Amino acid sequence: RITEELAREGMAREVVRHVQELRKKSALEMEDRIVLYFATDSSALRSALEAHNPYISAETLAIEWASGPLDGDSHTTNVKVDGHPLMVQLRKVTAGGIF
Repeated sequence: RITEELAREGMAREVVRHVQELRKKSALEMEDRIVLYFATDSSALRSALEAHNPYISAETLAIEWASGPLDGDSHTTNVKVDGHPLMVQLRKVTAGGIF
């Protein structure tokens, strides 16, 4: 039986996979740090993102989660996580700040 916690953990792992795919499509290097922004109408998915923020950040090298959409030189994808729509945006961070 899948508990609510296991379902959230599974969603977090799927989010990491989608972020890693977007990093690859964006031609980022493995060691590049990023800023992330997520948008979803799903309370279950938001709960999974909040509960597993440290895990997602560590796996994707995110040093910050933006509170609003990223503009400028950001990369965006729209995906489904366990049937829930999710917009993922990321932007590379350079030594001098956000690129």
